[in-house]
Amino acid sequence: MIQKTKVIAYIFRRPEEILVFSHVDFPEVGLQVVGGTVEPQEDFQNALSREILEESGLIIHPHELNKIGETIYKRRDREEINLRHYYSVIKTDLPDRWKHIVRSLGEDNGLVFEFFWVSLEEAKVVLDGNFAELL
Repeated sequence: MIQKTKVIAYIFRRPEEILVFSHVDFPEVGLQVVGGTVEPQEDFQNALSREILEESGLIIHPHELNKIGETIYKRRDREEINLRHYYSVIKTDLPDRWKHIVRSLGEDNGLVFEFFWVSLEEAKVVLDGNFAELL
């Protein structure tokens, strides 16, 4: 079984509103929050700042991220266990909705993500992949 270390961002506009995204070209993939894999020798906050920039275009500095917990998640679609490190940040100056083309060296490169806000209560129901586990 493969084990990967992941970082996950809960980006809030207000305490009751969280940023989520959908895959424009793959609507069957459920709603998610920004996150990704920690590279070797990369610390968690730097990894998450990089993932946020790659996936959303947002610049969030590592010192802005507040750790809220860790979980272990067994992927249903492959033989993989993810050790997830969750962080939160509040950004009040973001638009209601935007699309972003992922720019990375990873498997997401070129994907189009559409970002928007949902209520915290809605996020607990609609987030895919157990991403709501620490909300």
